Amino acid sequence: MIKFTSATLGILIILFLVLSYSNNETSMSLEQGNGQLSTVNISGSTVVVDIVDTFFSRRVGLSGRESLLPDHGMLFVFDEIDFHGIWMKDMLFPIDIIWIGSNISEEGTLIEQSEPFYVIDVKKDVQPDSYPEIFYPNGETKFVLEVSSGFTEKHNIKIGDEVHF
Repeated sequence: MIKFTSATLGILIILFLVLSYSNNETSMSLEQGNGQLSTVNISGSTVVVDIVDTFFSRRVGLSGRESLLPDHGMLFVFDEIDFHGIWMKDMLFPIDIIWIGSNISEEGTLIEQSEPFYVIDVKKDVQPDSYPEIFYPNGETKFVLEVSSGFTEKHNIKIGDEVHF
């Protein structure tokens, strides 16, 4: 009986340590994204972005963060070109959403995603209390840039502006 209890206690301690480590990693990813930083140049303005390119990191996005630094954002990189929707689940501050893709051909088909990219759609001042509404672009995209509310107004970002990574 004592051996069983010691073994059970040992397993529980190991399980606790593994779960604690896992929760710390999840907590860090919520606060810091996935650690891939880059820049996006949009309409002559440079944005330092945290790149989120996995299902989990895209699902979490900026949820739980209290704010963004000026001229910082989060760049969502999707696997497929589509009408990618954005929600405000667990958001604590308003944002501007910028959908980025390539031009559409004269026939109305999507040109392969390659530079230069363009602003396909913009949604300004999206409020946290809008959840569970999902915001969709007017065209297909592969990238979504989230920035603090007011960024698009301050930097005069509009549909058709060139974007460079």
